[in-house]
Amino acid sequence: MTGFSRRSALRGALALGVLAGCSKPGGPARRTPGPGPARLTFWAWVPGIEKCVALWNSENPDVQVTLVRIPAARSGGYSKFYSSLEAGQQPDLMHAEFSEMPAMMMYGGLEELTQHGGDQYRSLFVDWIWQQGAYGGGLYAIPQASGPVAMYYRRDLFDKWGIAPPRTWAEYAKTAEQVRSHDAYLGTFPPNNGQYQAALSWQAGARWFGTKDQRWTVDIDSEPTRRVMDFWQPLVRERLVKTIPDSGTAWYKDLSDGKSVTWMSAHWADGVLRGGVPNGTGKWAVAPMPQWGGPFVASNLGGSSTCVVRGTAYPKEAMRFAVWLNTNPRSIALLLAGGYGWPALRSTDSIPELHAPSPYYGGQSIAKVFGEANAGVDTAWKWAPITTQSLQVLTDQLGQAVNGAFTLRDALPTTQRRTVRAMEKKGLPLSAG
Repeated sequence: MTGFSRRSALRGALALGVLAGCSKPGGPARRTPGPGPARLTFWAWVPGIEKCVALWNSENPDVQVTLVRIPAARSGGYSKFYSSLEAGQQPDLMHAEFSEMPAMMMYGGLEELTQHGGDQYRSLFVDWIWQQGAYGGGLYAIPQASGPVAMYYRRDLFDKWGIAPPRTWAEYAKTAEQVRSHDAYLGTFPPNNGQYQAALSWQAGARWFGTKDQRWTVDIDSEPTRRVMDFWQPLVRERLVKTIPDSGTAWYKDLSDGKSVTWMSAHWADGVLRGGVPNGTGKWAVAPMPQWGGPFVASNLGGSSTCVVRGTAYPKEAMRFAVWLNTNPRSIALLLAGGYGWPALRSTDSIPELHAPSPYYGGQSIAKVFGEANAGVDTAWKWAPITTQSLQVLTDQLGQAVNGAFTLRDALPTTQRRTVRAMEKKGLPLSAG
């Protein structure tokens, strides 16, 4: 890490509000505005977002946005962003997941928006999603979408086999046995996807990161997460579910061929499924996540915001675009068509496209299921600035576990220990408890 990044990390820790006496993070110096219209560069990977940018540019000659497509998230998008900060060649706006924003702040890369009037937009958005970009009394992002989780399933095959979508996790295990009798698998336990594992644990009541007495807490090796791993262990051991990487060629083929008949995923996965399994029209449906018992609880997988990058010559104009992008009904309709996720808006009544019946799901309006899931998310979940490293450790450990090196539960102590070590190396204050 360069000297700039190390200093930014320490200041960023303060900005996250986990130390007394919050200060704003460091970062690149403010650029000088040029002549003519404000010209903004926006880095994003969201499908269909180019249509939103074109619409904005056609209606706002005074603020022109150039979209630069970057690799998705941890596929290279974030490393490109951090490199751009180091080189002083950062964009004006950046698409970012909730889980990465603490790290982006730690690097001093995000503009604080309350100084530009950002708080006036708070009432437009769901409060817990708004809070994903609010730290230490400051605002560092405009919410875009969340990722409420439900279960996509092959309704045609379930009907053919006389199987109902499992309502509880106990039913899920029994249904997995039934589906195997038809030479198929109920689903996949993907060891390569740490965010998926986080979502499963989130629903079970885990809170991997938090703060106590202005210090970070880490609780990955916790009872709720152990419960999740213990549930999946016999399904993995007895080969009642697959353990191949999700989003790979073999995984898509299984979905297309009816060899894997459910996918537990977020609202944004609708676009992935329609695009990756085009022969599934009329065959799929959506049901709620199986429950552990008690009041209904869902989870969140992904979720993102539009961030104004520190150093832009046009912070107010960039924020204006970010708000329009994520509140204008025409923009949201275009984003929905691309499959960007569940809108972060407090009210979605003005977005008829969200609630329309879908031919792909046999005429089902999947918004009802995902809307209930969005309302059932535990909003106390937090992310930490070392999320990328932590999830990588977890996936490395689970990859060994599914191959029989040790149990799924045994992956957790190592992940916990290495996460704590990573936070210590970043100079982040940790609670002893």
